[in-house]
Amino acid sequence: MYSSKDVNSDGASEFCDTAMTVLLSGLSYRKTGIATRERLAVEVENEQELLGEFLKCPFFSEAVLVSTCNRVELVTVVPAFGSVLEDARRHIEGVFESNAGLGKNALREEFYHLDGMSAVRHLFRVASGLDSLVLGEPQILGQLKKAFCRALDGGFTSVILNRLFQKAFGVGKAIRTHTNIGRKAVSVCYAARELARHIFGDLVNARVMLIGTGDVGALSLRHFSSAGVKSICIASSSLERAVEVGRNFDAIVLPLHKLEEFLPQVDIIIGASSVSMSNGSIIDRLMASEALAQRCGESQFYIDLGVPRNFASGIAELPDAYLYNIDDLEYIVRQNIDERELETDRAELIVAEEVEKFSVWLARRSVDPVIRDVVRWCSDLQEREIAKTMRRLQRDCEGFSESEHRELRSALGRLCSALIAKTLHRPVSVLKERGNHNRPLLLAFKELFLQDDSA
Repeated sequence: MYSSKDVNSDGASEFCDTAMTVLLSGLSYRKTGIATRERLAVEVENEQELLGEFLKCPFFSEAVLVSTCNRVELVTVVPAFGSVLEDARRHIEGVFESNAGLGKNALREEFYHLDGMSAVRHLFRVASGLDSLVLGEPQILGQLKKAFCRALDGGFTSVILNRLFQKAFGVGKAIRTHTNIGRKAVSVCYAARELARHIFGDLVNARVMLIGTGDVGALSLRHFSSAGVKSICIASSSLERAVEVGRNFDAIVLPLHKLEEFLPQVDIIIGASSVSMSNGSIIDRLMASEALAQRCGESQFYIDLGVPRNFASGIAELPDAYLYNIDDLEYIVRQNIDERELETDRAELIVAEEVEKFSVWLARRSVDPVIRDVVRWCSDLQEREIAKTMRRLQRDCEGFSESEHRELRSALGRLCSALIAKTLHRPVSVLKERGNHNRPLLLAFKELFLQDDSA
C-alpha cells in the first residue's frame, strides 16, 4: 500500500518503480438522470472540503472535481496497479454516496471509471465540447478552467494534473480554432441573434423589442444582451412580469396596447408571447408596413418564437422586412448541428494526437529518474576511469606537458562519452517505450545498471 508520503513535492513517486496513472470517475447526462445528478452536484463552497475527503485515500496524490449541470467527475492520480485502481474506484464511489446521502453501492451502476489514456482522452473530449449535450458548446471549457483553478488554489494538484489540464485547455482551444465545431448556432435563440448580426452587423446600437415575458423570450434577451445590445423594451399584457424580466437588462416596459406606437423605433422585434389576438397576429402586415414607412428605409428584423405565431406571414413580403419563425430557425439549427457533426472527425484527430503526446510524457516520468541515475553513475564511472588512465599514462610515459595533459584528457572524455551513449542507446530506448507499464523490465534495468553504491 502506498501512502501520501510516497509522493514528493513535484508529484512524482519517490519509488522509481511506481508508475502513476490518471483515474477519472463520475457520471454524466449520457447515462444518469437529472435527479441523481442534482443529488451529486457539489456547490463551489463545499468543493475543497470534498476534495480533502477524496485525498484521505492513501494512494491519491492529486485531484480535481468537475461539477456541472450535465456531469460530476473526479480526476485523480494513482499508482497504476490493478488492486490499487480497484480500491480507488470503490473509495470514490463511497465518498460521493456519503456526500449525497445515498446508500452503499447505490452508484455502482451509474458510475464510469476510466484510467490511463482512456481518462486523458475523455477529459480532452470534454474540454473540446465533443462529449457535451450540445455538440461543441463552449461553456464547458470555462467550467473546467474554474474547477482546475479552485483545486490548484487549494493545493490539490501537482505536476501531473497541472500538465494534464493545461493540455486539455490547449486541445479545446485548438479544436475551436482549427475546426468549425463551435461556430454554428445550435439553439433557436442563438440562431436568431446570429441572423440579426448578419443583417445589422454590430448589434451594439441595435434597438430590440421583446413581446412576451416567458422563458424563451428572456433567454433570447440574454443572447442579444451578450452581443452588446443596450436598448431593450418589453411589451406585455402583464406589466409586473415584464418589470421582473426587464430588471436584468435595464429594459423599458410598456403595455401591449402601446406596441404600435413604439414599433417604428425598434430594429429587432422578438415575438415570444402566448397571447391570442382576435385577428390571429400581434403584429399584422399593415402594422408592420406603417412602421417601416416611418423608418425611412431602415430594415426591421422580426423573430417569431411564438406558437401560435405572433407575426403575420405577409410581413416577409414587405421591402426592408425580414421575418423568421420558429420553424425557420429550427431548420437552421438542424443544418448547423449536421455541420458540427461533420467536424467531429477532424476534432477527434486532434484529440488522438494530443493523447499520444501526453502518454509519452507520462511514460517518461516513471522511467526518467532511473535513466538519470544510470547516466549519473556512468558519468562518475567515466571520471574515475579517466583519472586512473591518466595517472597510469603519466607514470609509463614519464609525464606530459600541461597542454598535452588537457588534450589527452579531453580525447579520452569524448571517447568514453561516445562509448557510453552507444552502449546505453538501445536499453534506454526500450525502457522509455515499455518501462512505464512493465515493472519487471524497469526492475531488470535497475538491477543490470545500478549495482554499486551509487545506485
